[in-house]
Amino acid sequence: MNSVDEIKSKLDIVDVVESYVTLTRSGTNSKARCPFHNERTPSFSVSSERQMYYCFGCGAGGDMINFVERIEGVDFYGAMKILADRAGVTFEPITPEKRNEKDTLYELLEEACLYYSTRLEGAAPVQSYLNGRGVSEASISVWRLGYAPSEWRALYEHLSAKGYADDDLITAGLVKRSGKPSTGSPRLYDTFRDRIVFPIKDPAGRVIAFSGRIFQETDDAPKYLNSPDTPIFHKSNVLYGLDRAKQAIRQMDFTTLVEGQMDLVLSHQRGFQNTVATSGTAITRDHLSRLNRLSQKLMLAFDGDSAGVSAVQKSAGIALALGMDVKVAVAPAGEDPADVLVRDPAEWKAILGGAKPVVTFLVDNVLAEAGSDTREVARRVAKDVLPYVAALPQASEQSYFITEMAQATGLREDALWSDLKKTTPATGSHGAEERASGSTASDSSVGVSPREETPAGRNRLTLVARDIAGLILWQQAKEDAQIDVAAARAKLEERLGKDAQTFLDTVADHPDAVFRIEQQYGESSITDTTVAELFRALDIELLVQRRDRVRAELRASEHNHDEEAIEKKMKAFQELQGQLDRMRRSEDEAT
Repeated sequence: MNSVDEIKSKLDIVDVVESYVTLTRSGTNSKARCPFHNERTPSFSVSSERQMYYCFGCGAGGDMINFVERIEGVDFYGAMKILADRAGVTFEPITPEKRNEKDTLYELLEEACLYYSTRLEGAAPVQSYLNGRGVSEASISVWRLGYAPSEWRALYEHLSAKGYADDDLITAGLVKRSGKPSTGSPRLYDTFRDRIVFPIKDPAGRVIAFSGRIFQETDDAPKYLNSPDTPIFHKSNVLYGLDRAKQAIRQMDFTTLVEGQMDLVLSHQRGFQNTVATSGTAITRDHLSRLNRLSQKLMLAFDGDSAGVSAVQKSAGIALALGMDVKVAVAPAGEDPADVLVRDPAEWKAILGGAKPVVTFLVDNVLAEAGSDTREVARRVAKDVLPYVAALPQASEQSYFITEMAQATGLREDALWSDLKKTTPATGSHGAEERASGSTASDSSVGVSPREETPAGRNRLTLVARDIAGLILWQQAKEDAQIDVAAARAKLEERLGKDAQTFLDTVADHPDAVFRIEQQYGESSITDTTVAELFRALDIELLVQRRDRVRAELRASEHNHDEEAIEKKMKAFQELQGQLDRMRRSEDEAT
């Protein structure tokens, strides 16, 4: 038995999925709200019998490995490592013959991490700085903190001596190439120099990048320096500390988001283990989507200065658009979370406990800055607060905050409602992502694409044909089929020709498609009428395809001013449209 089979034999997909989302029993399967798109009615189904999952809303489906890949944002090997640790199985490393670029990068970054850790041991000024900030020896070890020496080529020479190629060092983001000197070939130099180094890990715990922080303030050096994007690191979707925080986030059902690594390390050290950090990078939709899968509750714990307020505004707009419940906790003026955590963890706990809803926080900030100038308050509320009210998913929430805002500012509620109607949500209206994920192509889509995997890109014809193929394969595998499988197959071939077999082969290669049909129709609801309805839907879509093809030809004829062709194509278009209208009326009457 290989590692994959052994892991699957020891784990049940229901248990794996339930560690990420709340499942409820529904017949022989389990259901939940999908963790991959915003929805209010559960359409996500998990089958212990088939060891598969499928979402009727967005089309996501697969086995436990695919699920972990998607929800953790890791590749196959990262998912296998997570599952292997859970199953108590040693995942066998790949052979040298199968080594690829990503494996080399993981190995290189691990070597660099070990090197930086070793250099920290002899760097007394850095150790003194960390101790002064309250970082314990245990935290240094747990987070594998290191030091990049001030020499220009120290890491490069160390890794080159181990046989690593220059191109791999550059690709990993560990070294950079300088311009060509007069002597000829370009020189390479270390990316990180004279900085405390924080390893950034993927959800499987593998080092994928570094963030370097200065420990001696200078005028010209950025406080944080991050690895560039690489084949295994994309700063737009990686949060520092998420590999260690994810379980606590699920258990506590909220995430605390801080700005820097020092805030993160000290938060965990003091027991606030549901904390992640942005690592000095701008927060993105990908970052917050990942957190939203773990918990819909988000605590923004940024500095109380203008930069912190700006960070709150940028983060909150995205989070509200994703349907998250956002609150803001602010450290005392002139301090950051790390300062408070070192002084008194109980004080930080009280600050988190007293966090304000983001709209309330923004209103308070406007009042603090605009003072008693009512006109300026009204202008600032419209500009800086109402876009966030507009992004709230529930009308009742909007009503609550409009009333609260009127009481706090003295502005009239009806005026605020009037302005709200003209306000664009901070980052798009709530539900846009859900609508996009469940949309289908317009009538102008033509062609059958059985291998189309992106839900938003599937046309209706493809979906219906896949349903029929899935139904045929499901019933074909049953000893007591409820339909005439041979007749259904013949009908599909009659309508799609050689594409019918392509659909059957494609669906057979994707067990989740068959699982979806099984879930959609159930064990006892398949009848000849079911089959007839599916083929009626397919016939309609085939007719739509023919009509749209003729419409495209008609437009081409109009462009070419071909009057004879225009008359011919117009007549064909009208005939097809009439057939389509009659079939749709017939379908409505049948339902």
